[in-house]
Order: sequence, then structure tokens, then C-alpha cells
Amino acid sequence: MGSVSRLWTVCMGAALCAALALGATLPAEAQAEAAAPQPAPDEPKELARLAYLAGREAFDGGQFEEAVRQFMRADSILPKPLLHFYIAQAQARLGLWVEARESLKKFAATSDDAASQSVSLAAELEIAIGADAVRLARERVEDAVVKANGSTPPPRSAQRYALGTNVRDVPVQIASNPPGAAIFVDDVELGSIGNTPLQTRLFVGPHLIAVELPNKKPVRRVVQITVPQAGEEIPRISFDLEPLMVTVAVTSEPASATVWYFAADGARRRLGMGQFKGELPAGNCTFLLQQGGRDRRIPFVIAPVADGSETAIRLSLNETEQARGAPVRVGHLRVVMDGLQGDLFVDGAKVGSAPTEALVDLPPGPHKLELRRKGHVTWIQTIKVGPDSETVVYPSDMPED
Repeated sequence: MGSVSRLWTVCMGAALCAALALGATLPAEAQAEAAAPQPAPDEPKELARLAYLAGREAFDGGQFEEAVRQFMRADSILPKPLLHFYIAQAQARLGLWVEARESLKKFAATSDDAASQSVSLAAELEIAIGADAVRLARERVEDAVVKANGSTPPPRSAQRYALGTNVRDVPVQIASNPPGAAIFVDDVELGSIGNTPLQTRLFVGPHLIAVELPNKKPVRRVVQITVPQAGEEIPRISFDLEPLMVTVAVTSEPASATVWYFAADGARRRLGMGQFKGELPAGNCTFLLQQGGRDRRIPFVIAPVADGSETAIRLSLNETEQARGAPVRVGHLRVVMDGLQGDLFVDGAKVGSAPTEALVDLPPGPHKLELRRKGHVTWIQTIKVGPDSETVVYPSDMPED
């Protein structure tokens, strides 16, 4: 690996200390970007996230000038040290060593850790700048000799003199059990890059990868990406997601009824007679009440409470009564789909169709959004809904499959 290729390895150590990272991929082309619905001007985080994701898409597609433009746009809206790092990467791929050095200086100025981590890299960039100056001087001499002999100098290609310092990226597979979790790389606030299972490309070096799935405990892990040796398979990063546990107090009517708990995956547990206090997994489940030869199955959704307080669940053998849980503060989701086509799903359930705006009340926490259209790539994003507040989402246009 060349000198500037170590940019990621050196800088990400500081970036990981500075911020957690980790959207659905957006098209980099200006026409597609203009056609996609845009957030209102008072939503800087969403605007910055969209620009960041467009920059990632452009970088992955080798459109480094567009990547620089989008990363700079994101930084102008929501300044983050990580964005200077990405800007430097794209500039280095363009051979803009001086500009990359300046972007690195901005990164180094964000913290003492970033400054100390950037010292050796800054020196390597100076070497690249010096080597580029030598190349230019050599070209001038060669051209002068060719002209003196009465010939026309050949066209020059910057790639011909590449120093071997381009940043290396590696194909990786990211999976989870169960699948469908949102994946965040290096900065959670900038959005998910997709859902598991996913094959993508990551720079060589350390990355902080987080995966989140509704009703599961979020997982964060620092992963060291290396170039596979000959004969080795591409790296596979897998996460086992544990259930998010909720403290519950279950009571039965009558008190002599025995209560069973059945999870969505078929696991079952006898909770006892009359009452139970303890932890149960969040999500869909079924309670079974048995007493004197009678039984009743009651579908139920155990929702986590934001403040972690106990959830009261009252179950009755009387079929006219519904299972009652403690009041849950709801959040409001508004999905703006002007100019789009397709059906909108939240946590697997259809809630509306584009271009109509969708309004949905949801329990606080993460939820999986999908905009599905036949013959097109499904738009997927995991969002967090807060209690007693409105979350606004602007899906992007979907490329053809």
C-alpha cells in the first residue's frame, strides 16, 4: 500500500474516537438528485445526511469530483470531522495532493487526538506533493527535448505517474441474525448505508460498524479491514442480535388462571398463575391463559418504554375484554413522497402509497421503512421515532432493478 493509502488507517483512529458513524444509497447524478424530493430548509441534519450519502455513492462509482462536491456540501450544512477525512480521500484519488493536505489540516484541527494522528500522514502528503513537483519538472524537460527535435510532445496522463498512493478499498459482506438490520459505518448521525445482508466496499483500516433492528439490542463493533490474500474469501462481518428486553408486570383475571408466553419464533415460557414480574422480549407475542378446562390465546405486542419503566399487562379469560398494557407515549411519522411511485411499508405492514403523504402513529423507537415499486430497487431506511414528537422522512427516487 502506498503512502497516502495509509490515510484511512491513520486518520480513522482519530475519527473513531471523535464520532460514531454509519443510508440508503442515493444516486450521485445531478438529474436524479434534482428529481428526488428534498427536505424543508429547516432540516439541516436530513440535508447533510442526503449529501453525505450522495458523496459515498459518487465515490464508490469513481466520480471523485462529485464526491468532493457532495461531502463539502454536507460539511457546510452539518460540520463533522469525518467529512474532512472523506474530502481528503476523494481529493487524493484525483491527485490533488495540496488540496488533500488542506482538508487533512481541517481534520487535524478538530481535536488533539486528530492532530497527533495526522502528523505522519501530513509528512507523507508532503512527499507526494514533492514527487508531483518532480514529475512536472521532468515533463517540462522531456517536452523541451521533444520540441527541440521538431516533434510534438505526447499527451500526458496523470495516472501514468501515479505514485501508488490511491486509497485501497475492499469488498466486504455485512450480515446479521436475524437479517434486515440497518447498517451504520463510522457516523450514525449521517445515516444508514443499507440493510443486512449487504455487500459493500470499505477502506482498509479500522471502522466502527453499528447495526440496529427494531426490538433488538443495537450492536457496535470496531472492525479492522485488511486486503484479502490470494485465495482468501472477502471479509464477512456478522452480528448476532439479541432481543431487547422489557420489564413487565403480567396479571391474569381470574387470578387462578395459568399464563403462558409464546414468542414469535415459537419459543414458549410458563409465567405461572395469577401474576408475573420480570423481563420479556420486545415485539410480537401471544399469551395463553388456562383455567378449569378453558383457555384463551391473546396476541400482543410488547413495546419498550423510553424511560425503561415497568409495563403493566392485564390478561383476562373473558373474550370480551382485550389485553391491556400500560399507556405508551406514541410518536408521529410523516413520510413525504411527492413525485414518487410505490407502496410504503412500516415494519412490514403497508401504510400508504406514493405520491400521497403518509401519516402514521408509532411507538417510540426504531422502525423499518420500505418504499416498494415493481421493477425498481426497494428504498429502505431505519428511522427512530421519538415520543410526543413528529419525525419527517423524504424517501429518494428508486433506480430500476
